[in-house]
Amino acid sequence: MSEVNETIKPRSSTRQRSPRKRKRRNTKQKDFNQRLLLGLAGLLIVVVLISVFYRQSFCYHMMVGDQVIAQVSNKKEAGQLWNELLKSQSQKLGQEVVVAGELRFEKVSKKRANPVAGEELKKAIETQVDYLTEAYVVRVDGEPLFSLLDGAKVESILEEYKQRFEPEFEEEVKVLSIGFKEQVEVGPELVSIDEIGTVGAAWAKLDTLKVPDTVHEIKKGDNFWDVAIKYDTTLAELLQLNPEAVPERLMPGDKILIKPGTPQLSVLVTLETTVLEQIPAPTKYIDDSSLLATDRRVVDEGAPGEKEVTYQIVLENGYESTMEVLEEVIIKEPVERVIKRGTRTVLARGVGGRNYGVVSASRVTSNYGYRTHPIYKTRRFHEGVDFAAPVGRSVHAYSSGTVTFAGRTGALGLAVYINHGNGLETRYGHLSKINVKKGQKVSTGDKIGAVGSTGLSTGPHLHFEVRKNGKAQNPWDYI
Repeated sequence: MSEVNETIKPRSSTRQRSPRKRKRRNTKQKDFNQRLLLGLAGLLIVVVLISVFYRQSFCYHMMVGDQVIAQVSNKKEAGQLWNELLKSQSQKLGQEVVVAGELRFEKVSKKRANPVAGEELKKAIETQVDYLTEAYVVRVDGEPLFSLLDGAKVESILEEYKQRFEPEFEEEVKVLSIGFKEQVEVGPELVSIDEIGTVGAAWAKLDTLKVPDTVHEIKKGDNFWDVAIKYDTTLAELLQLNPEAVPERLMPGDKILIKPGTPQLSVLVTLETTVLEQIPAPTKYIDDSSLLATDRRVVDEGAPGEKEVTYQIVLENGYESTMEVLEEVIIKEPVERVIKRGTRTVLARGVGGRNYGVVSASRVTSNYGYRTHPIYKTRRFHEGVDFAAPVGRSVHAYSSGTVTFAGRTGALGLAVYINHGNGLETRYGHLSKINVKKGQKVSTGDKIGAVGSTGLSTGPHLHFEVRKNGKAQNPWDYI
């Protein structure tokens, strides 16, 4: 048997893949990858679409504190515009501008919302936001009057306003103080920029009266007395408010100040002045039964004395408010006058008492003769003697005679004139009541009326006047 040598090849454990199979497998893998990429892309698109939809479904309330300024879609752009506007306002004023409250955004549903941007948003901010800055505010009794950015200008305006009311007097009149009647405070505060004014606006505010002047225009037939009655004032007050007016020369169309208006700020000026005044000479009477009661004989003229009187006067807005005597210094004592008087049938004043014959009075408020006003330096001649007494107190006839006038006058108000013969006449003014008639005969001591405050009067008193042949005489020579 023959041996056959055969070579046997080992069998591989891994089956060899054919190229066709490998190609098929690679194709499948590629298809899978493509489907995966498409799936991921689709998912991304879905996410983006959801995100866009979500974003389009809400917006923001742009708010300062609890106030909603506008609705916006882009809070970043809105915040930038906000900062730009604040910066612009600060540049206009030249100082920092702030807002009361912090800017914040609150997310809200876009349903039924109306978000704005650009010019619309700018307009909404400018119309609804109150910009604040520091300014100097003038407060009067706690209430703001005006405000300026410059504190020095505020102080300058107030000082100039006070100087308006500083009167121009002679050197002997001292200005002690000038100030405001109201409580005036000036200080820095945060205020709305819309409330900050100009210097011109501040002056316009100060020049505006809270209560206007009360003015009367004279009509035909008007006189000072009737005007005083109409406005429940006195002739004295009218003359003080209208120093240029001449009561006897009023013309239709003339304007009379009845009551000054009330300004925004009232200025008080305190003055002090010392003036030289006369001291009336006391009168010594020597009774002479040989003379009629209406007769007087001067034995010694005597002489008035002199005194220095220091007054403190307060002016309010240029008008006299109060006057107080601070001191009186006698420079020269008066020299006594000596008068002989008749003792037959006339009234005479009591010795050491308050009975002045024609009336029982508390004091003498104004003497006979010239008197200089301590501030205005006007000299007026007082033709009688004024006796202060309560309204209604009896007024008596100085001596027997005939009533020549009984009625209303301008300056003396209700008055009675009595002719006593031999050129002697007595007058009784400012009465509240008249008890006699023109042409009536009266006797010494008869009640002819009652004390009042009619006419040019500052209070209840009797104005007693004596005239000889029409010329005013010193009443102290007769009573």
